Amino acid sequence: MRKFLVAAVPVVLALAGCNSDPSTAPTASSAAMTANGPTRAPSGPNAVAEDLCVKAVQQQTNASGVGVINSEFSQAATQVMVGFPAAQAPWRCLVSGGRVTEVIYTGSEGRS
Repeated sequence: MRKFLVAAVPVVLALAGCNSDPSTAPTASSAAMTANGPTRAPSGPNAVAEDLCVKAVQQQTNASGVGVINSEFSQAATQVMVGFPAAQAPWRCLVSGGRVTEVIYTGSEGRS
């Protein structure tokens, strides 16, 4: 039994980083790299809020390549973290009731 577990552990650890859902994996054409990691186009269950936030950050920064880093839904608001290649830190955006209620740069030094 121990030999099987020892042999299975590396396989399980190797597979742990695999993403079995190809729709959530960034592709070369849809993902951009930022200082905070890859971004993606708005998609999934939070797509409407993500789209609103991407547009709000684009409007405030006049930046190109703005994309979603991640998003989290709650009953109060959907939080969307947004980035773009020139940003040194992500932007945090909140959407509630179908409108953007807050857009904040999370960096401490100036705006990107």
